[in-house]
Amino acid sequence: LTVRRGVAVDGLVSGSEVLAGVPHVTGVRTTEGEALAADLVIDCSGRRSALPTWLDAIGAQRPAEQLDDSGFIYLGRHFRSRDGSLPVSLGPGLQEYGSISSLTLPADNGTWSVTLVARSGDRPLLGLRDTERWTEVVRSLPTVAHWIDADPIEDRVINISKIEDRHRDLRPAGTPVATGLLAVADAWACTNPSVGRGASVGMLHALALRDTLREVGPDRPAELSEAFAAATAATVEPWFEAT
Repeated sequence: LTVRRGVAVDGLVSGSEVLAGVPHVTGVRTTEGEALAADLVIDCSGRRSALPTWLDAIGAQRPAEQLDDSGFIYLGRHFRSRDGSLPVSLGPGLQEYGSISSLTLPADNGTWSVTLVARSGDRPLLGLRDTERWTEVVRSLPTVAHWIDADPIEDRVINISKIEDRHRDLRPAGTPVATGLLAVADAWACTNPSVGRGASVGMLHALALRDTLREVGPDRPAELSEAFAAATAATVEPWFEAT
């Protein structure tokens, strides 16, 4: 496994068609202009995946999408302890306080995030983008205040908006938008991330991909597309819909 830190994918590379009228992906192009060849390209770049745009660029059909804004905005900061420990949890990770909720997420190496979740249409709460106001509100929450008794990793409040519930179908009407390309986890379907459902869906999807590749290799791209869609429908789709 080679990790190329700081290098991003800028588009797809296509070759000779396997199915008539369906582009076949043979690799990716990086932001540095390098073309990387691959037997199979797996898009696991998350809810902000640019896959539809990349498919457009090689003349492929866009995935069929079901899309709806979840209506939330996240305003958070990351912290690091000085001794590698994590704060004591005095309640669940997600806690409701009237018109806002708090979200505390432990990470690795003595780091974690503290986030205030608000409705995206609640204009007064947009003032929480200010670091001092954000800190005052967190300090007022009795079971959360101690989570910010640590060193902040960044000097500002990070906000995430346009948090969408989305499902992408890469085989509309039973025909793949492209062969040699599969999408997993949030690049395939995503929901409000506050309770970690994306991690569960991602792990289930990875297992489905592993099991599919044991039966159908990348050298049979048309069959692989169909088999993975069937595995996803049988093992991942029901769980995703239930959440």
